[in-house]
Amino acid sequence: MKKIIFTIIASLVFTFNCFCEEYDLTVVFSNSSKNEDFFEKAVQANGFYLNEQFISITLSRPESKFPRMAYVYDIRIESDNIDKFVRELEKTGYFEEIVLHKMVSAGCPYPYPINDAKIVDGTFDNYAIELINARCAWNITQGNPNIIIAIVDMEFDTAHEDLSGQIIYLSGSTSGGNHHGTMVAGAAAAATNNNKGVCGVGYNSKIAAYRVQHSSGGTASSGDIRNAIYNAYDNGQRIINVSWQGTGLSKANAEEITGGGAVLTLSAGNDSLVICHSTIANVPGVIVVSGVDRNNNYHTSFARNQYVDLCAPGVYVAVPTNNNGYVGVTGTSVAAPLVSGTIALMLSVNPNLTPAEIETILKNTAAPINNAHLYPGLLGAGRLDAYAAVLTQSTICIAPIVNFTNKTVTKDTTVTSPCVINVQDVEVKPGATLIIEPEETTKIQSIKVELGAGLKIQ
Repeated sequence: MKKIIFTIIASLVFTFNCFCEEYDLTVVFSNSSKNEDFFEKAVQANGFYLNEQFISITLSRPESKFPRMAYVYDIRIESDNIDKFVRELEKTGYFEEIVLHKMVSAGCPYPYPINDAKIVDGTFDNYAIELINARCAWNITQGNPNIIIAIVDMEFDTAHEDLSGQIIYLSGSTSGGNHHGTMVAGAAAAATNNNKGVCGVGYNSKIAAYRVQHSSGGTASSGDIRNAIYNAYDNGQRIINVSWQGTGLSKANAEEITGGGAVLTLSAGNDSLVICHSTIANVPGVIVVSGVDRNNNYHTSFARNQYVDLCAPGVYVAVPTNNNGYVGVTGTSVAAPLVSGTIALMLSVNPNLTPAEIETILKNTAAPINNAHLYPGLLGAGRLDAYAAVLTQSTICIAPIVNFTNKTVTKDTTVTSPCVINVQDVEVKPGATLIIEPEETTKIQSIKVELGAGLKIQ
């Protein structure tokens, strides 16, 4: 809820100098409107005057042989009100399309502090958590213990120091020597900030472990995997992670599960030529995950095909293993639970998200993969960005205060902030209007609005 705090004193003063920021736009002229002096016309249109400085105006792809690309320009601009500028460009009628390129996520200024021992002592560099901006996401939420991630896998070390309080349900025996389940569970939600071990993306989210009967070599009947998935679904679990190359699910099965409110996160496989989950991959709420390395490059030994939805770190990811051990694991088996842990954070902020909405958000907020151009259409939407995904659901104000002080406003000016605007010692001159657009709070003191000047707080 917005709050406005005024402190009026005898001599009120109001100023503004341009808070210009740099932006990139792409514009597409209509066939009849191409004109390289369009900026001057646009700025003059409808009495629109702002402090724009055009840094560069270039053809988007001068090497293109596609005729329509002759009408597509990239612009770099400094502006103090880019949204209004775009609206005014639209009013000119010169363009078929205007695209403002905004950064979805560039991390956060103060990543959430952690004290996990194997990270602090340098045993592991924690690159996977850093690459997906998980510590930034934790500034918004540290997860909710009522949000449970179901892990359908092999054995789980429920006594592990980084999992003993995290695994709150176990279906099946802990006997057997393959602790693949321990590693997958740890990637999703190992205990974080407990002065031990490593971090799990889900932080305070909890694990329900569903053991699948398997051979000594780690293979299992797809029917048994299917049954374990249904056990999780019937138990009401809303996130089901399956780090196997098969699920035993038909499309109708997958539609029932996702339609019933559970998202399925599946590992894509550890062979570039393998195709897994093709029969269910296109069901909304089924997310097939391949992997990148620490340099944000697709790892060429992982699956790449049209069924991949997303990539996540999958090379030497720090996870717990049996007998209170820790190891760096490579495989899409650990990439998938990083996505599952992120989904748990998303649901802790907005528990009403549907599986289809979760998949859409993860794709829309995915970060570019450095070498994705070498594998067009085969790596999904990009690399997981936990912060960007969680931020889309957040109403928490995490931006710094905008201090608008010691200013003189001589032309129409707008000041915006997603959080708090502090206005002090500001003067608005005749003929100028100052518009203040906070999302939360405006603190105003020492204002002078001269006769013929205007002030709007929206």
